[in-house]
Amino acid sequence: MSKAVYLVLISMAVLATSPANATAGGKKRPAPAAIDISTVADNADVGCIDTDVANKLVRDYNIDIRGFSGGRELCDSAKPGKQILNAVLMLDQGKFGPTARAGLDRQMVSTDYSRYLRQRINHITFDNSCGGTSWVLACIINRAPTMHIEKPYFDKDMALALQMTVLVHEARHTEGYMHYHCYTGGNAGKDGACDNNYADGGSYAVEVEYETRIALNGLNFHPVFKMMARLFAIDRLNNNFVSQPTTKAPSLILVDQADSHITVVNADAQIKDYPNVIIGKSRLIGRDAGANVIADDLTQKPKYLDYYDVKLFAQEAVAPIVGLTMRNYAGTWPEAKRQSLVDIMNDASGGGVQVRLFKDSLEAAKGIENAPTVALPAAETPKALLGILPCDTSKATPGFYVRMASGAIYEIETSRLPRQTSLTAVSCTWPQDLVALTRLGDRVVALDTDGRLSTVDESGKRSPLVSGPEFAGRRFSQMVSSGLVPELVAPAAPSYTGL
Repeated sequence: MSKAVYLVLISMAVLATSPANATAGGKKRPAPAAIDISTVADNADVGCIDTDVANKLVRDYNIDIRGFSGGRELCDSAKPGKQILNAVLMLDQGKFGPTARAGLDRQMVSTDYSRYLRQRINHITFDNSCGGTSWVLACIINRAPTMHIEKPYFDKDMALALQMTVLVHEARHTEGYMHYHCYTGGNAGKDGACDNNYADGGSYAVEVEYETRIALNGLNFHPVFKMMARLFAIDRLNNNFVSQPTTKAPSLILVDQADSHITVVNADAQIKDYPNVIIGKSRLIGRDAGANVIADDLTQKPKYLDYYDVKLFAQEAVAPIVGLTMRNYAGTWPEAKRQSLVDIMNDASGGGVQVRLFKDSLEAAKGIENAPTVALPAAETPKALLGILPCDTSKATPGFYVRMASGAIYEIETSRLPRQTSLTAVSCTWPQDLVALTRLGDRVVALDTDGRLSTVDESGKRSPLVSGPEFAGRRFSQMVSSGLVPELVAPAAPSYTGL
């Protein structure tokens, strides 16, 4: 998801309103006819656009529509000409409730994004003037200035929410904001893919502010569209700033043993139950902002659990953000491969590594590049992937390990990815009374076979995580951890209840 936008040359001045917004006689044209965008989750949901509305968008935003594949396409959202109209339409028609300077909303720009874009961009065209790399979506070149849209902007996994917010990102470049070298996250080592910090109000900061407003203050956006905007904001915060703009709040996502509903525990060991969010006989594959939910019955389609709203979505409804592996799982993996899957683990340190564990082998990938495979010891039966060793809980940096039914643990070599990986047995063994081990802030939390939660100190001693009579009888079957961005949690979300 770490597609980037790039500045080639910039205009140092804020431009006057584009002439495309006025008639030859200087009279302002009426606004495009209102369209109900609240039913739109992604490009496929945008129906045919009325000819007059399409013509108005092309004129007002000065889109060189003939240069886009498909030209002035009104109905087929698979074509670039329709997708650019979809993105501009969403930006043009989006409405917001009151905003204030708080959290990630720094009031860097007003919520009139239509005017903001039209005042800064004189022309939108489709070509390869940005350099034609696989990760550049668009750029500004100091002629007019013109926004150049690149081919990756129309990749099949590109979400409409990102296509829309990228337009505002590019408009910010006309005010003199440039990008810098990235040192951490998924873009580590790339030049021109990061802002120095959020406070400067650069292009990534303005984009994140836009996505935050959609998620928290958007009035006429579809719930899935709002969720995607928030996830893209999280992705930018993780990967596109030299200095991290926010501190994540650690949380545990638990599955209640009695009826499989979701329970969340925060870093203060306060819990919140969601009795209506039930996953049934399924397993959680933890991700940064949510979890893939894979049913034991492989005839059932996977789902996605959003940690921020604590809601379940059909995976196909949020396909751009569930990850390539899960899209392949649902679409191209043969049944035998799906039946063989044991576990998936994503890099908690932001290095872009993913390990996929199967019954007789594992794959280790970095990004979307080559995923070398290594066979598991023939005598072993794999149970799960680990990030922490039970005999070395003091280790601050998570690793990659696979535990076996026998209790044996093997370390997975990831430093040489994407070229190769290997397995090495470690001296530590897995306690047979444990189901899972993870971190909650600076503490290590264990889930045992009886369904109880406890903290584990460096000596291995366990103590109850949460005390109190109401929690004493609670039992859980699964546990994953995540760090939530507090500024992206909806203000109306229920607060935790301490026990």
